[in-house]
Amino acid sequence: MEIDDLAIRFVLKDDLLSLRKVLCDRFLIQEYPKGHCFNRAGTTSDYLYFILDGQVDVYTLNEQGYVRLIGIHQRNTLFNLDNLVNEPAIITTIANTKVTGICVTMNDLLTVLKEHPEHYALLLSYLSKVLRLMCYDAIEQSIRDVKTRLLHFLLLYAHNNESMKIPFSQQRIASAINASRIQVARILAELKASGVIELHRNSVVICSLDGLLEALEERNECA
Repeated sequence: MEIDDLAIRFVLKDDLLSLRKVLCDRFLIQEYPKGHCFNRAGTTSDYLYFILDGQVDVYTLNEQGYVRLIGIHQRNTLFNLDNLVNEPAIITTIANTKVTGICVTMNDLLTVLKEHPEHYALLLSYLSKVLRLMCYDAIEQSIRDVKTRLLHFLLLYAHNNESMKIPFSQQRIASAINASRIQVARILAELKASGVIELHRNSVVICSLDGLLEALEERNECA
């Protein structure tokens, strides 16, 4: 796996930067507290949100209340995309930090795009990035084992953010890769013992990208 060859973004940020001023000039800017629920699975809403600052986590929930983190939105992105159709939402979106944003409807977006048609291609490109992430997640869950999913996640997160620090607790990582915390803890302990990572209370620091890639290559050879 060559991470540079994958146009996959677990953390979406700045993809719609050129839309920021257009939306700020037209719509009300609002602030939302940490923990605010923008959208809940099973409910119907007409609203989408453009993030100016902050972070929003995207989850899926099953009937038993099991939570899976499937993506993160940061500044200059649009979320709650399944509200583009008037059907019950599939995802739940919650503010992970204080969020500054703009609430819009599909009609609002259509009006903006009619006045600024140069943004059509940008929005379509953004939608394709979100779709690619969902397809990538489906592949990971259907054909990858837990250790491979964990290695992929660490590499992708580091690549997306150009940082060796992944600010996730072990439980949060488990939610992101659809594994138990015990499974994640065991694999992270193995990686720590080999000197590839350092473990902190609510974060993982990658000490060696080459070491992660080697562990992944060994995993692929065993498959």
